[in-house]
Amino acid sequence: MNQLRDIGALKADNEARISSKVGIAKKHGISAVTLWLYASNGK
Repeated sequence: MNQLRDIGALKADNEARISSKVGIAKKHGISAVTLWLYASNGK
């Protein structure tokens, strides 16, 4: 369940366009590539 909440937070940050995708990845402690993988897999 924690992973779903984290993905929801990533999605919310991305939709808000508060910072770049790299900035969002750094904020959540993941790599930009991991963020791209989540986004490209539609999760």
